[in-house]
Amino acid sequence: KRVDELVLERDGLERTSAMMERELQTICDSFAKLEEQNTSKVWDLSAKEQAVGRVVAEKCKYEEKFIGLNKEREAQRMANQALRNQNAKQLEHIKAIEERDRALAQQLSLVGGEAEKATQAWQATQTQLQEAQQRSQELEDQARGLEEQVRIATQALNERTESLGAVEHDRRRVQEALDAANRQLGEAEKTADQTGLAKLCADYKTLLKCTTCQTNFKSHVLLRCMHVFCKQCIDSRIETRQRKCPTCSEPFGAKDVRQIYL
Repeated sequence: KRVDELVLERDGLERTSAMMERELQTICDSFAKLEEQNTSKVWDLSAKEQAVGRVVAEKCKYEEKFIGLNKEREAQRMANQALRNQNAKQLEHIKAIEERDRALAQQLSLVGGEAEKATQAWQATQTQLQEAQQRSQELEDQARGLEEQVRIATQALNERTESLGAVEHDRRRVQEALDAANRQLGEAEKTADQTGLAKLCADYKTLLKCTTCQTNFKSHVLLRCMHVFCKQCIDSRIETRQRKCPTCSEPFGAKDVRQIYL
């Protein structure tokens, strides 16, 4: 029985010891938290003291600015007073100028009547001048029209003269070629036999035939290159827009074609 009591007492002491240990641990934790709070408050107090120092420095700075602004305000007040005095003098000067302007206005009103009359006379002169300029412009336009007609007529005459000269030149060349062929034919008739004469006639027929179709005789010349072809071949090239010489490929137009007479 005594042993059981001792065991029970031991168990109670162990529970009490465990409870006291837990309370001690709780007290230690609370003490640590308190220490941390104290440390944090100390740092906060230091920061607040630094902030107070900055505020005091800014206050001193603003006080200096306030003093400077007071000085500037006083200087501005004095400058405003000087400007008021100057404005008063300028107002007096302006009144004198206005009186002088009124006198000048009276003089201008007298001169205005004369200027109005002069303006009317000038306007009448300008009207007459404009009418004269308009008439002169019409005459110049007529003169330019006549000059243009004369130029066109002169140009047409020159083109016609050049065309006639070219045709005459071509005619002379063809006539000379024909005379030469006739002379050669006469000489061939005198000196060649019947076989040679037939061959010579065949050669002359070949010369007189169109080199493109070898069927029709040559009847038209191209003034650009002076090559001669039949009318059908030239018309065919003009219609198909192949307007180049079959021999030398020189471009030509419908106006460059002339008829020759053999």
